[in-house]
Amino acid sequence: MKITQDQFNCYLAVQETGYYNMLDPRARALSNEMNDVQISREEWTYIISNYPSLQQKTEINTNLMNIIKIK
Repeated sequence: MKITQDQFNCYLAVQETGYYNMLDPRARALSNEMNDVQISREEWTYIISNYPSLQQKTEINTNLMNIIKIK
């Protein structure tokens, strides 16, 4: 399944609020309310199940963007 950077960022935004356990359906509902990006139940579950690898990809992308900005 493909998760976009925007979807993962939306997940992180809800996580950072600390309002809900990320397994709580209200967390996904809050994500969909806070952002223009919609995340399906399956995508949400995928993010939870694959969080470490998605986080690592985000960090790599951020580092690459910072390198490009420096040059």
